[in-house]
Amino acid sequence: MKRKYEGEIDMNSSTPFYMDPSVPFYTEPDSYFVKYFIAYIDILGYKSIFDGSFPYGNIVMTECGEMKFISHFRQNNPIVFSLKIEGYIEMAKESMKYYSADIKQKVFSDNFLFCTKDHWLQLVDFTAVLQSILVREGVLIRGALCWGDLHYSNDFISGTGLIKVVEAEKQAKMPKIVIDNSFIQAATTDIEKINPSTMYDFLAHMGLLMKNGIYDAAKNISKPNVDDVFKYMGLCDFDDKWGNVFIDYINKQTGDVRASAYHSLEYMLFAHRFWVLYNALAIQEDSIENVLPKLKWCLFYHNSYCEKHRFHKYLIDEDFFNELCAEQKYNFINDNVWRKLCYSAQGKWFLD
Repeated sequence: MKRKYEGEIDMNSSTPFYMDPSVPFYTEPDSYFVKYFIAYIDILGYKSIFDGSFPYGNIVMTECGEMKFISHFRQNNPIVFSLKIEGYIEMAKESMKYYSADIKQKVFSDNFLFCTKDHWLQLVDFTAVLQSILVREGVLIRGALCWGDLHYSNDFISGTGLIKVVEAEKQAKMPKIVIDNSFIQAATTDIEKINPSTMYDFLAHMGLLMKNGIYDAAKNISKPNVDDVFKYMGLCDFDDKWGNVFIDYINKQTGDVRASAYHSLEYMLFAHRFWVLYNALAIQEDSIENVLPKLKWCLFYHNSYCEKHRFHKYLIDEDFFNELCAEQKYNFINDNVWRKLCYSAQGKWFLD
């Protein structure tokens, strides 16, 4: 993009023009910065995942419908993990294939940035699906959703919106994706411009109606606001302790349950409970101060969800959680610990 300058520049001067006080500041075209809805995500514990210090495993469902953890005592492969992350992003996109949304993305190591000019609800939904998939695979993330100025090109990203969303991600503290007030206010303005009579009309306007979908409840919600939309889509919860809105990733379905039990809420609850306990066992002495509050937040969120929706068999035993935190670190081959940790959805103990 050619910049427009006021005044002449002496090309023979030894002083760089940007340091020459005689040269007025240049002005950029008005379109350089554009308002975007922005999502920024950071993978937590990325270094630990890559240094090969944790054993790896996966959760499987048995023929009788029970779930168990199959442990593989081998080092993590950074290449495999990176390819998996790419696969999880594509899986999240696939779950939204019926959406007509223009969502841009940049991924650098353990940092993801997604943005869109108009499709804010699709962005929230995509982010929720991605987080839900990652958590199922034992990857905890933290992030934020904001609205602000952004310059986005193939080679360069900048703007106050980027600064805002990165700062909001840091302020989130816990393994959750928070929604900044700037995002909510911009979404509210968008809904007011649309002025839908019902939730059904709003979803139709946003291109979120699936073929053969049942929308009786949506037709009964009149004059929806942002809270109504998030609640209807099952996207958000409110964290009383930290005072912010965050994505309710446990509640977010990742795909067609009829196609795979992987997409079921039961699988999510089992996996989330397992990985919280797994990380409690893996925590090292020199990182307890940083990691333990995050795991305790996951425990609180998990048990609050189970209590609210009466999934009592998936509750995390806090005494067992504390017991694992006190275990000798990396003592993963201790049969008694694995026997307690690798249990099924029915509460039976398994060790493979």
